[in-house]
Amino acid sequence: MLKSSTAEFRTTRAGYIQTFLARSGKAYGYDDPEGYAIEKDGKMYYAFFATAQPQWKGEIELRGLTAGQYRVVNYADSRDLGTVDARNPRLSVEFKDNLLLEVTKM
Repeated sequence: MLKSSTAEFRTTRAGYIQTFLARSGKAYGYDDPEGYAIEKDGKMYYAFFATAQPQWKGEIELRGLTAGQYRVVNYADSRDLGTVDARNPRLSVEFKDNLLLEVTKM
């Protein structure tokens, strides 16, 4: 897990992205919902932001995963969201404002 408070990530998208990217290795971008993915220390970290409305519901794609199974955790509240396979790295989600994920190979 990244060593920062959840409050730090809730300030602004730009602030979050700047902090996140400063610690990153590889980065991937998304359009809708607005999202970013960072590879760091063998894990993938994802940040998704609701763009048009404060609430977003739908399917997200976890880009950048290598072959295998992965555990997905919302690291803002430590909630386990299940597993995904890199062959079909999609997850149905619903969130308000933002969704912060830590994805670890099993």
